[in-house]
Amino acid sequence: MFRDPAKRAPVQGFLTSPGKEDRTLNRILVSSSSITSVGYDAETETLEIEFVGGGVYQYFDVTQAAYDALMAANSLGRFVN
Repeated sequence: MFRDPAKRAPVQGFLTSPGKEDRTLNRILVSSSSITSVGYDAETETLEIEFVGGGVYQYFDVTQAAYDALMAANSLGRFVN
């Protein structure tokens, strides 16, 4: 789900999907060896993930159910990859 390059963009430079507003999301810190924080906007179905290495990516067309599944996963890093 998160591997489709057409549905993700690095936040550096605020690259976004066509028709999406340029903005970063409020993220919460998570317990993960590969992910630092996660944010979600249900209105725009945008997921934002900050990775330990410093990269921040936005994922588009992410349903609430997919976000909930990510947050409930035993391993966030494995779920995303």
